[in-house]
Amino acid sequence: MELSNESVLREILEQSLAGFWDWDIPSGNEYLSPSFKKMFGYEDHEIENRSESWQKLIFSEDLPGVLENFKQHVESKGAVPYYSEVRYRHKNGSTVWVICNGKVIEWDADGKPLRMVGCHIDITRRKQMEEALQARERCFSQLIKNSFDTIVILDRNGIQRYVSDAAERVHGYTPAELLDIPVIEAMIHPDDQERVLAAFQQMLQTGEGGVQYRHRHKAGGWVHLEARGTNQLDNPDIRGIVINVRDVTERMKADESMQQNEAKLRTFVANQPGVAFIIDKNGIFTLSEGLGLANLGLKPGQVVGSSVFDVYKDIPEIGEHIRQALSGSIRQFQVSVGKADFDVWLGPLINSDGIVEGVIGISSDITERKHTEQALANIQKLESLGILAGGIAHDFNNLMGGIFGYVDLARESCYQPEVQQLLGKVMQTIGRARALTGQLLTFSKGGAPKLEVAHLFPFVQQNTQFALSGSNVSCTFTVAENLWPASFDKNQIGQVIDNLIINAQQAMPLGGVISVSAGNVTFAESDHPVLKSGEYVRLAVTDTGIGIPKDLQKRIFDPFFTTKTRGHGLGLATCHSIVRRHGGSIDVYSEPANGSTFTVYLPAAREDAPRPAVDEVRVYKGSGTFLVMDDEPIMLALLTDMLKMFGYRVVGTANGQEAIAYVEAALSGKNLPVAMLFDLTVPGAMGGKDAIARIREMGVDIPAFVASGYADDPIMKNPADYGFMASISKPFKQSELAAMLEKAMSKNILSLRKRRGDR
Repeated sequence: MELSNESVLREILEQSLAGFWDWDIPSGNEYLSPSFKKMFGYEDHEIENRSESWQKLIFSEDLPGVLENFKQHVESKGAVPYYSEVRYRHKNGSTVWVICNGKVIEWDADGKPLRMVGCHIDITRRKQMEEALQARERCFSQLIKNSFDTIVILDRNGIQRYVSDAAERVHGYTPAELLDIPVIEAMIHPDDQERVLAAFQQMLQTGEGGVQYRHRHKAGGWVHLEARGTNQLDNPDIRGIVINVRDVTERMKADESMQQNEAKLRTFVANQPGVAFIIDKNGIFTLSEGLGLANLGLKPGQVVGSSVFDVYKDIPEIGEHIRQALSGSIRQFQVSVGKADFDVWLGPLINSDGIVEGVIGISSDITERKHTEQALANIQKLESLGILAGGIAHDFNNLMGGIFGYVDLARESCYQPEVQQLLGKVMQTIGRARALTGQLLTFSKGGAPKLEVAHLFPFVQQNTQFALSGSNVSCTFTVAENLWPASFDKNQIGQVIDNLIINAQQAMPLGGVISVSAGNVTFAESDHPVLKSGEYVRLAVTDTGIGIPKDLQKRIFDPFFTTKTRGHGLGLATCHSIVRRHGGSIDVYSEPANGSTFTVYLPAAREDAPRPAVDEVRVYKGSGTFLVMDDEPIMLALLTDMLKMFGYRVVGTANGQEAIAYVEAALSGKNLPVAMLFDLTVPGAMGGKDAIARIREMGVDIPAFVASGYADDPIMKNPADYGFMASISKPFKQSELAAMLEKAMSKNILSLRKRRGDR
């Protein structure tokens, strides 16, 4: 069977890799070859042979351009080629780039297109390669653009054919100003041109080379550059010598600065407070510098050339450390030379081959540090002493509580004025003992003050007169009429007054007069080096004694510092600590032979403070059963007697377990006590803290009070946080116990009676 030419041609097109199409424009029918459809992943039957079919596959962004191209082709009667590079959507969702090429081959009598044929060629791979190449070019372009180095390409005659933009930043010239010029003669420092030319010749001959030189700056002067190049003359894409040029001006400056720093370092070594030294492998000093040499009785360089084993022959341990350092070990030790103490570090001096060439060392004078360490050791001893003092104070308060309480009861029961007066003096003496135990607790617990608003006078006057009893020193008092009340702990401020008065008395061994004055003062910000702005009560103690030397005044508040032949140096340190914890300050002014003035500032309290009342027996009455727990028999007996005098029936227990057992029994029998008073600490058994916690867990809410010789315990300061209504410090008077009970029990007795059904 003989085929027509058209059939043969169509068969050829069908077998080609291109997609063939034949469009009947008026009807819209368009023959799309199987290879056309396969190009986009479809079988022949999956795409209808209509012009709308390929329009659905083309990217919507590209379709308007294709239609516009077709319009121009028709309007120009074929003069404008129908050619486009467009994107089609593959069946699997990927993008297919094609060249779309066609031509109208039949027209009607009116010049309208009737038939158009064409083909599609897949150029996706080419497009991907083009994009990859463009991306690579963009990458290299960006690298060159962002590089701090300048990229230069020279031809074989040394003419610059390419210069990157970095050149302008480096030496001020734009790339355009540097192109097509012989760079060596035009821009390089005359003294460097011969060396640069030699490096260029090396690049031509061996393929690579480098050089450092100076390049003219457009603004004047020179910049230091370092160039490294490779010969790419045989590379058809480059045809030149590619040179990477780096600005090393700052590095050159750094090198110069390093040299200057080295000189500074030598100066530093010579002027540092210790001693820096180098010893060679034979033990000979090759360097010995530092201000610390003076403490050794040496001058800089004096021992250079001498053997360390000869210089310190009387201190053999130094020589032994040197030998070990020469063996490669690092040594650190302390040594005493004369009256000075030194901390010494030694290490092997190792060269680049790893061989020990000698010893390098540094020594520091630690004489003052050793003194400080000794002071810290004394403070640690004080802390250990404080633990012991706290226990002693607690036990002493318990024992003294019985004496104090019974003397108080005896005074209240006696009607003879002379006896009452004598017992009152005993009470004052015991009161002083209370202050002493308070001082012990200050050291054992840190001494947080138990603040109350009160007037300093007559409290200060009474303490002063008591401290001066029997001495040859008198005292005068000058007190402002409107003296503000202050917020202070009477026991602790009493210690301060005692120490200041006793110090003033001892400063006047032949007798004299101490002046005590008090007034109000208001500080603005920065008026006082320590105190904040605000209102303060000023208390000053002035003597006419021997005074304090100026060089010692800054140390008088240091622990363990004293100028007395007897004493531990804790008096003024205690004063300073107490006043600072009150939020105040203590200052001193003294002139040798003209006496001293110690001034204490305490924060003022503008609220009303109760005026001191005459100490008298409080009229207080109670009824019902009162549960008491205390491990000291004398305190248990005293509390029993005091509470019985108030009208209570007293049940005594020795520890927390016994108190809990009694409450459990009373709770089951609905016969609870009206109140409880527990000792805080019971050695070897349950104390008040755990006992009240257990009782509160049982649902018992009767009033409970806590008593202890540890006045600074957190439970004593905040009893309500632990289940108690109030606290009382041992030793105490019957009137103090009555005041606490009257204040607390009056709030609870009515509700308690209602719950128990009392009438």
